Amino acid sequence: MQVRPLAIGAILFGVLAIGGTLDGVRRKVREQPDWVALNWKSVVKGTIGWLAVGVVAVLGGIVAMLA
Repeated sequence: MQVRPLAIGAILFGVLAIGGTLDGVRRKVREQPDWVALNWKSVVKGTIGWLAVGVVAVLGGIVAMLA
């Protein structure tokens, strides 16, 4: 099994997860500010969760590339 394609895929997944999360939050705030104001804790928890997944994927991909 080759490590490099898997590492590149992990990095790409991480970048897309981070970008998609930030874009999704931005769109949600712009389109439904009242809903976000009422459910801001859920928005923050979800955002932190997906950002953590993205960061772990990027860092894991970088470690796999260097190993």
